[in-house]
Amino acid sequence: MIKFILHGGNLGDNNKDNYSFFNESTRIKSKDVNILMCYLSSEDENIISDKFRRHSSKFKRFAGGKSTHFKLAEVDKFSDQVKWSDLVYLAGGFETSDFVEKMSVTKNLELLFEGKVVAGSSAGVNCLAKYYYGNTIQRIESGLGIINIKTYCHYKPGDEKIVERLASYKEKLPLLVLPNYKWIVMYK
Repeated sequence: MIKFILHGGNLGDNNKDNYSFFNESTRIKSKDVNILMCYLSSEDENIISDKFRRHSSKFKRFAGGKSTHFKLAEVDKFSDQVKWSDLVYLAGGFETSDFVEKMSVTKNLELLFEGKVVAGSSAGVNCLAKYYYGNTIQRIESGLGIINIKTYCHYKPGDEKIVERLASYKEKLPLLVLPNYKWIVMYK
């Protein structure tokens, strides 16, 4: 079974919803937590370094005293890195289509995720879905389809037409609409 923790976006802000996301993500029975940090859709080393530092600090802070170990995901080592991890964190803040392209290189990704916690925010959520609405590109695209849903992150009042368009897109699938800071847990 895979535990998915799906977050609507703006994880960098300090608030109780974001804190509870980090806490839930590290609720692993082991005393040690191996966390694979995925920023695969960015090439900007400064942005990656900054997000890695900030997110690692939050995971460590909310891990309940557990020993945390971090690795930065690399496309050519991703399969082995996922095997090492307890938690795979798929960061947002990047273009989802780039994320999907780089993650699709890894064969049998869903099988690799078996028994893991997979936590994602915004683009990290979208890449797991079958279809998603890309906020930056303002259109519906295909994700990896690991979770058979449609997703829309960063929802705000007034976005009802986007939600309707996504709901009626292609096949009928469950629709996950997440505002900033809000998150849910799903199992597969």
